Amino acid sequence: MNKKIKLIFIILLWCCASVSAGYEFLFEWKTAVKPNDIVIDSERSIWVADAGPETLIKYDGTGNEVKRWPAIGEPMGIACDNDNFYVVKYSSTNNIVCKYDKSGNELVRWGTGLAGEATGYFFWPWGITVDDNYVYVADCCNNRIRLLNKTGGYASDWNITDSWPVGVALDNNYVYIAGVGGTSGVVYVCNKNDGSIVTQWNTPSKPFDIDINGDSSKIFVLCGSTEGVIVYNNSGVQLEKFGGPRGTGEGEFTLPKEGAGIYVDKVLGNIYVADKLNGRVQVFGSKTGFLDTSKGMLKVVNNVFNPNAGKSAWVMYNILTAGTVKIEIYTVSGTKVKTLVNELTSIGNNIKYWTGDNVNGEPVAPGIYFVHIEAPGFTDTQKVCVIR
Repeated sequence: MNKKIKLIFIILLWCCASVSAGYEFLFEWKTAVKPNDIVIDSERSIWVADAGPETLIKYDGTGNEVKRWPAIGEPMGIACDNDNFYVVKYSSTNNIVCKYDKSGNELVRWGTGLAGEATGYFFWPWGITVDDNYVYVADCCNNRIRLLNKTGGYASDWNITDSWPVGVALDNNYVYIAGVGGTSGVVYVCNKNDGSIVTQWNTPSKPFDIDINGDSSKIFVLCGSTEGVIVYNNSGVQLEKFGGPRGTGEGEFTLPKEGAGIYVDKVLGNIYVADKLNGRVQVFGSKTGFLDTSKGMLKVVNNVFNPNAGKSAWVMYNILTAGTVKIEIYTVSGTKVKTLVNELTSIGNNIKYWTGDNVNGEPVAPGIYFVHIEAPGFTDTQKVCVIR
């Protein structure tokens, strides 16, 4: 390892001991007019609920538009499962929730359209999420989370007094709710079985949306143009914040009084923010990929990158036993693109850079790739996304 790379690792390890890893701006795209919410499906397609022309838009994984179709009423929130996606819509005559297949055909509709409290009605539905059994809707002005059967019909209501819920996310055990009740805002963590509140805490400003990371260790709350995104643990302790202040620059937000969304990519770990009044989606990623020096491991930093902008992926790896290390890049179909490393490696931290090229030095197509390591005592595979 040369002196420059050793210095980088000294700096990274010092930072790891003293501060949180943090998040930084990666890239953006501006096809949407006024994006309200965003979700990524199992095929890595990106779906945006756009309030500007009241449209639903499908993008590929690099932000290129694939398809769009009109929505009746402003689409406030969007969620998906393996086969379908679900949209909450709001206007004076369209308080409804719709289920679509991925070709845009409406399959199920809940709600009469008119605002109301009784079964069959919503009053300003905002956030939405799904699991294998139910659709969970943040029915804001009715102060409740309404559970819908995915095939149609109503399951139950979780009434939370003065909560004014606007965002909802879930894992296997809990439902996480962002509400705008009170002087600022509130996050509720509820039992998934019955909706009972397990814990709650106040946010410094009224939130727009909420999501969690893949292992439920972090809760991400979009709290407006000034506060940006606040990251909490499950006990409500603030871990860090990123994004903002108000503005049009990279990482800055211009959010309205209502309508804006956040989505955490459960595969790559990146954070997508629907920056509504700037007419764009911004993507944030971890600033650093600190390595646990107690075990052999692989970490890819800057795992969404644009080689055309001079960017590269940092392939970082820690070796506990000296020996031959091989790192290769593959397509999602299993075709080898390039051998990045194939050499005897000593114990310790190492780093290589992939600039998005193949074995012949030619640029690869945009998309998802796998970085695979075989080293003494361990193997691992990480994902990386090339955009152009």
